[in-house]
Amino acid sequence: MVKFFFANTVKEKVSKKLFLDTLKRAEEVLNFDRDKSLELVLISDQEIRKLNKVYRGKDKATDVISFSFKEAEIFPNEKSLGEIYISVETAKKQAKDLNHSFEYELRFLFIHGLLHVFGYDHRTDEEERRMNEVAEKILND
Repeated sequence: MVKFFFANTVKEKVSKKLFLDTLKRAEEVLNFDRDKSLELVLISDQEIRKLNKVYRGKDKATDVISFSFKEAEIFPNEKSLGEIYISVETAKKQAKDLNHSFEYELRFLFIHGLLHVFGYDHRTDEEERRMNEVAEKILND
């Protein structure tokens, strides 16, 4: 299994196991190199807003931001697949708005970020359809 580093920087109690179980399923579906590591950090809206402004030029909070090191030329020997940052506050709001559990929303956002690490995107309808298809396979199988 991929080495998984988990940090929760907010007061909300969230189990690392929730993400480990999801990561195990993602490994099966995506069939990726298990000799790597992945970092997940749970942060506040304030912190994700800063990241969003610096790296995406958007001065607002968002739900998830990911950074892929998978094919980064500046880190040719990097063992990390990447980093995923999830805003717990936004995840809670979205779970309520979408009428599903907070845990489901966290899993969905983790998978969404992980798929971005693996090069998936949603700039076109076709890309979004494919990304959602893979996310559903990980979430529901």
